[in-house]
Amino acid sequence: MGSADMYNGEELVNYGNVILVTLNYRVGPLGFLSTMDEICPGNFGFWDQRLALEWVNDNIGYFGGDSERITIFGESAGAIGVALQSMYPGDNGKLFQRAICESGVGSVSFINYTRDTTYMVNAIAERLNCMARSNAEIITCLRHVPWKKLMEVVMDLNENQTRLEYINFDPVLDNDFIKYDPKELKKLSSDRNTEEVEFFRSIDFMNGFNQYEGGMSLLYFIAGDMDVFKPTFSDFVDLIPDATFVIGEVPIEVVPLIAHEYTDWKDPYNYENIRLQYTHLHGDLQFGFPAVETSLLHAGGSDQNRKSYMFHFLPSPTNRFSITPTWLPGADHGEELAFVFGLQSDPGIKQWELDLSRKMMKYWSNFAKTGNPNAEGQDLLFWPEYTLSKQECMSFDKTMDNDSVKQHFYAEKVEFWTNVYPTIIKALEGDRTCPPNDGPVNGVGSRINKVDTTQKA
Repeated sequence: MGSADMYNGEELVNYGNVILVTLNYRVGPLGFLSTMDEICPGNFGFWDQRLALEWVNDNIGYFGGDSERITIFGESAGAIGVALQSMYPGDNGKLFQRAICESGVGSVSFINYTRDTTYMVNAIAERLNCMARSNAEIITCLRHVPWKKLMEVVMDLNENQTRLEYINFDPVLDNDFIKYDPKELKKLSSDRNTEEVEFFRSIDFMNGFNQYEGGMSLLYFIAGDMDVFKPTFSDFVDLIPDATFVIGEVPIEVVPLIAHEYTDWKDPYNYENIRLQYTHLHGDLQFGFPAVETSLLHAGGSDQNRKSYMFHFLPSPTNRFSITPTWLPGADHGEELAFVFGLQSDPGIKQWELDLSRKMMKYWSNFAKTGNPNAEGQDLLFWPEYTLSKQECMSFDKTMDNDSVKQHFYAEKVEFWTNVYPTIIKALEGDRTCPPNDGPVNGVGSRINKVDTTQKA
């Protein structure tokens, strides 16, 4: 959902002295419905993005811009689009030179690029009297349906939670725009260079995520009022399979290992610590470790002229999303956006928010101009490059000093999810017992149970 006019870039443009272009592209079934073949390959939204980028490249000079200094940036689904555009070899050397991903990369765990999407096509076709013997006939029929009627059917399917899988109009492998599963590119690059990785490493790259990315996800897993969510340690263990659905069903033997990794051992049975750790589990799986892995992939290139930077956004803003739990002490998914675009007109904001927003607008616009967020003569803390040897990351918070730069950022969690966890799973292969699939089915074939928080007040 959404459109280009959701973002007012006036402050960013004025404060950063840059030109900002926002673009529209098809979303939902109009942008990503796929029959998994040449009849309707999907990923149409990405071709829309690319067409817009071609227009910008051809015309930005008429607006005072420089076609040799174009940066694409996005957040969440927009960041995923940016990452995938940055790995499409057809864009190589033509449309942009830099990319910024905020809370999203191509390898996010909640996208299953190889899933079978025909059930969605058939479910929609049945309700629009478009069922036929072949995909070609079905798609021909669907293309004659008015878009409003098509969307009415999709929204109707979404209303029933037992049909949650129908909402997943996501990217797929189409052997054109996306030829390799982005989750496999890091492994592939260790054996050989693919065109996708070579192009990705040829651009300047800024990447990052927020402290409590999983906050927004709790809405889908916690029934009742989230503000009175007071889980016991036993509740936490029971909830782990729901949080890990994005990586498939987890053997019950491994659940205690994950619980151990995400327990605050200073006070393990404090419900406040438990719910924060559960939020971290969601955020790490969905955004955290995929982001770090992507920065490691980019930093592994041999082109010393291309730069890589990483950030972590920490503070909770004055004006929060309505679905963010009031007890969340740090930034939820998407809460850095207001700081990137400017906070001058927001009601009730504090001075530290204005100061931090101005710093971020400077960093972002500096990067867009030169590929380096630092600039001489500006009152900015030095932001070092992200390298394989030091893995340095800038932490944005209410106050910032030399301690804001962290080395080997998130190394422990990346090691757990990319080495420890897979090793244990491999050891258990052939003798795997999974939790019962007794809840509503989601788009990747696992269960979603909701904990009723109203009984825990």
